[in-house]
Amino acid sequence: MINDKVIIARPAQEDEVAMKLLRTLSIVSRRRWPEWADKAPAVGVPAPKKKAAPTGDGAAPAAH
Repeated sequence: MINDKVIIARPAQEDEVAMKLLRTLSIVSRRRWPEWADKAPAVGVPAPKKKAAPTGDGAAPAAH
């Protein structure tokens, strides 16, 4: 398909948005790594970001 020009292929490193998405997906995947499995894939995974506290301005309803 690449030779027929049906799709365009290029290195992911050329696309900043693609690289950010790949990094985010890899981090999420490594956070799901089972505790009982080899620890190596989880090394260096940043802690999850804390969710912002509700502002109380009525923007979103509170969960029950």
